[in-house]
Amino acid sequence: MKTHSHSVGDAGSYLKEWGIMPSFTRKRILEYLDQSPDQPTVEMIYQGLQREIPNLSKTTVYNTLRLFLEHRIAKDVPADDEGTRYELRTAFHGHLKCSICGEVLHVPVEISLPQPMENLTIEDTNVVFRGVCPDCMLKRKKEDGQS
Repeated sequence: MKTHSHSVGDAGSYLKEWGIMPSFTRKRILEYLDQSPDQPTVEMIYQGLQREIPNLSKTTVYNTLRLFLEHRIAKDVPADDEGTRYELRTAFHGHLKCSICGEVLHVPVEISLPQPMENLTIEDTNVVFRGVCPDCMLKRKKEDGQS
């Protein structure tokens, strides 16, 4: 059900295009975000790369993600009680956080931007829904059918 249609291709070249020095760790964190089927937390990224990069620290992951946010190649997704999640910037979409399993899914949304207002600049938008994902809905239906 989770999809991720964005691909950065060569991570080193991609980072250079955005003005970021492509260290091995930065490239691997970018690749992790690119290949992740969901929006990982710092902890998930750290755990996912720790064996490959034994000297990796959570501070390095935080700092790298902050750099990616500053250069606007990634965005934070405030959809999880266990920590902020991160994803690469792609076409505008919303998120649904399942109230049963905690999974965060991409949800297509269309919104109208407000008319320009004096002394106001919108820099980012997050649309987060809370509900039940398709897998949990299916489990719920099966359980109800067996009762």
